[in-house]
Amino acid sequence: MEQLFLVRHAQTDWNAERRLQGHADRPLSALGREQAIALGRYLRDTQFKSAFCSDLARTRETAWLAGYTTAQPDRSWREFDVGRWSGCLIDDLMASEDKAYFRWRSGEHTPPGGESWSAFEARLRASLARLSVIPGQVLLVTHSGVIRAITKIILGVPAGTLAAVGHASVSVLDFRAGANMERYDVRPSYFGEAVAD
Repeated sequence: MEQLFLVRHAQTDWNAERRLQGHADRPLSALGREQAIALGRYLRDTQFKSAFCSDLARTRETAWLAGYTTAQPDRSWREFDVGRWSGCLIDDLMASEDKAYFRWRSGEHTPPGGESWSAFEARLRASLARLSVIPGQVLLVTHSGVIRAITKIILGVPAGTLAAVGHASVSVLDFRAGANMERYDVRPSYFGEAVAD
């Protein structure tokens, strides 16, 4: 693989409300559909050898609206499973007394009924190994947490130091001269919405 294009799905209704989604299968909002179409315009001149996406509706719909109707859905590219936090308002979690949300963001806490950071990273490492043998440029439409975790795995950047990427944003890892981040959180069409996991 020469380059890995990491695309975050476009906005959902829960993103707009600043609710954690995890494995909840929410569709794109009207604004999200506009973002996905703008993403397609941004990427239209890039020739991808292969395209993949998480199996959740928000990533599949983003890929489809951006013009990548043959993107292969794969459960292993799902967002972090946040367990009982799914649907919770981020502001409520941030205001909790034990600051569990902040500890989770830095990889030090497992949400109740959710996935540990070590299990999440192990899942992604196995999937990255499969991608590594594909030549050329590869597109992956996935989730903010997955993009941060992949960046940690490949570049060694601690999870807690990376900001959430915007909806329908593009980050590019380049492997042609050693692994490096060519672009991070490029937003083809910025609508000014709040960024939420």
